Formats: sequence, C-alpha cells, structure tokens
Amino acid sequence: MTISRGIFLLAVLTLALPYLLLARQIGGIGLPETDELLWALKNSLYQGVLSSLIALIAAFTLMPGLWWAGPRLKGVLSWALLLPSLLPPLFVLLSFLAWVDPFPVGLIGVVFVQGFMNAGLAAVLLSRSIEDKLQGLSEMAAVMGAPRFLFLRRSFRLIVWDLAAVGIAIFAFCFASFSIPLVIGGGRATNLEVLIYEKVRISTQMGEALGIGLVQLAIMALVLLIPSRPARLEAARAERLHLVASRWGLGAAAVYVMIFWLPLLKTLPESFRAIGQIEGLWSQIGELALPSVALALGAGLLCLLFLLVFSIGYPQNPIVRLVRGWLAPSTALLGFAFIGWGDASPLITYASVLALLFFLPVFRLGLDRRLESLEPQIQIARTLGANDFLIWHRVVRPQIWGIACVLAGVVSLWAFGEFALGRVMLSQNLNWALLSESLMSSYRIEAGLGVGFLILISGSLLFTFFWRLGHVGR
Repeated sequence: MTISRGIFLLAVLTLALPYLLLARQIGGIGLPETDELLWALKNSLYQGVLSSLIALIAAFTLMPGLWWAGPRLKGVLSWALLLPSLLPPLFVLLSFLAWVDPFPVGLIGVVFVQGFMNAGLAAVLLSRSIEDKLQGLSEMAAVMGAPRFLFLRRSFRLIVWDLAAVGIAIFAFCFASFSIPLVIGGGRATNLEVLIYEKVRISTQMGEALGIGLVQLAIMALVLLIPSRPARLEAARAERLHLVASRWGLGAAAVYVMIFWLPLLKTLPESFRAIGQIEGLWSQIGELALPSVALALGAGLLCLLFLLVFSIGYPQNPIVRLVRGWLAPSTALLGFAFIGWGDASPLITYASVLALLFFLPVFRLGLDRRLESLEPQIQIARTLGANDFLIWHRVVRPQIWGIACVLAGVVSLWAFGEFALGRVMLSQNLNWALLSESLMSSYRIEAGLGVGFLILISGSLLFTFFWRLGHVGR
C-alpha cells in the first residue's frame, strides 16, 4: 500500500467515524411528526434565506468603502470586517446583548445577528470578485462619462453568479446554524439543528434525531450542488474602482466595525465588576483557566496534524475530492456520537471532536487553494522520480506550514469560544465558553461578557502562538 492510499484510508475512517458511531448506538432511523418537522424546516429556511439577504444587502453598502480605501487601509479594514465572522459566535452574541435591550428573542433576533455577522464576510468576498471583473470596465465607463447607476445596472449580469455563490455559502452556514438559535431562539426559532439537540438531550429519541440530521444533510447537499458559473474576465490591477467607490461606504464600514466593538469595550469595567459580585465566580474562572487553554490548544494542534497529514500525496491522492465533497454531520449529532467516550478523559475527547468539527471548514478555507497553487511544482518533482513523502517533505510542507499554522490558530480561537457542542456532549462547565453561555442563559449578561473578554484575550494570545509557530517551524 502506497503512502497516499494509506492516508486516504485514514481520512475515510476519520471522517466516517461519527456515522459509524451513530449507526452503532441507534437501532433504527425515524422522523418526528410531520407538523414538527415542517415547522423546524420552515425556520431553518427562513433563517438561511433572510440572513443571507441581509448580509448581501449590507455588503453592497460596505463595498464602496473598501474600494475607496488605499491598499494599506483596505487590508486593515478587510480584517476588521471579517472579524465578526471569524470569531466564535459567542462574541457576536455578547456584543448584541450588551447594547440591544430588550433583545428580540426569536426568529427576528436570530436572523438579524446572523445577517450582521456575515455582512463583512460577504463584502470582502464580493469586493475582490467585482474588482477582478469590473476594473477595466469601470475605467472605460469613467472616461466615457457614464453615470454610476447606469454602470452598475449594465454590469450587474457580470457579477450575478458571484453574488449567487456568496449567497449560497452564507445560506448554508445560517441554515445549519446551531449556537445562535440555541441561545436566542427562545423556543420560537427552533431550526433543524436545535430540534436534533432537543431530540437527543430532552426526549432521548435518538432515531428521530438521526432522521432529522439526514434530512438536513440531504438539503445541504442539494444546495451545495447548485452550480456557480462566474463570468471570467481578465484579472484587474489592484486599484480603486473610482466610479463606484464612495466615502459614504467607508463611513458605513466604520459604523459596522464600531457596532461590533464599542458595546464590548464600553461594558468592560462593568462586566468585571459583575463577576466580583457573584460569589465564587472568580475562583471558578481560575479553576477553568487551565482546562480552557488546554482544550483550545489541543484542538488547534490536532487540526494542524490533520492538515499536514492529509496533504501528503496531493493532488493524485483521492482525499482531495473526498474532502472537497464531504458533508459532516450536524454539530448536535456529532456531539451525540461521542457521548460516553470522554468519561475518563473529557478534555482529550472534546478537543478531538472540536478538531474533527472544524477541520473541513478550514481545509476548504485556506489550504485547498494553497495546495492547488503548488501543483506544477509537485508534477515536476514527480516527473523527476520523487515519491509522495519526499515531495511532501521537501516541496509541500515548507510552503504550507505557515498557512496551516494560521488555520490551526483560527481553530484554537473557535475552540475557545465554542459552547454549543459542549452543551450536547458535557454535563458540566468544562471551560470558559460553557461558563459564559450558562451566565447568559441565566440573564447575568454582564458577568457573561466579562468571561467573554477573558476568552477573547486568551484566544488571541493562542492564535498569536500558532502564527509565530508558522514563522519559526519551516
């Protein structure tokens, strides 16, 4: 057996493990009553469609600001717009709960939070795509004196497929969202993912939970199979789109960033005072400090290992097609599959499940494209007679080490703030994220914000550790 085939077999077993465990634990597959299933499906569709529409509409107000900014400011602004979608949902929830009072619990609140969280991501993705396609046309239209509205109306057909691709990606994320509907749904925005959680944790109807998960998986597969055929024009120079750039867009981007950060910073002193007013909370925070760091660090290191090992044998290794097309089970089902495994060592089990949960998204996020860019070098090395491991060691690993470490740092940051999976797998507060969520659920918002600040600071330090590791370990 070659190294590539061995790695492929390992990948299949690893990714299929949740399904194998679920099949072993559940005797049969069922579905809930039709009314209950259709109600949850309707909520999932509403959340996906409305959240993606809000994100796309907001993106069109933010993009002119990105086009107005110079190269250096544009890079900083892009990162600032991406942060709400890159950080764990816990921070977005804390930000909104800090300044929206009373908060609209239910479908409206879920849609609003998810739409806001993904607006910056949509703006950055669409701005880059539109720049590539419309730079030359924008310059020509400006020379000919075409008005802005006419230019936008005529060029819309060139970006419609890019718009659809970004909208589908955001829809898929919001359709299967778990943590945000779980916290602020209030029982009125129960989607398929939350219904799975209720079937597992409350009514212990495991067969129905698996059936709902398969329905959700089938819908996600159909959505992701929708073809995207973006129009292809010559790549543009990295310049401003003067015809559609706007200072008002720059102001809108600044407002978007301030809406996220100012409520958190404003309530910082009050949040730490609230922690001191709850007896024994500081000592509980101290007890959970080491498990929180160990859990996030372990998830990041395991994901780094997955990224490195699964890159061996690229692109001949069929793992590439497997990872690109694989759909992981829902978060609730993934947690249920591993219930009981972590009784002796819950930290190790929980970190492993987190790494398994986040591996596919980060592989598609950054490593897939990087490996694709190395394909000509790999083909030359293979022509010269190098085997898979030598190619990986001398060609691939040195060039993907940096991005793999950054992605592992992102996973560690997500693991620091992940609480929804823990609510399925664990019966106690094992880390700061679960503690913060339990404080919010009991309406002690300020104390939950204080713990959230500790998560943000510690997660940022851990991300910096992985980022530095990517510079020294090549």
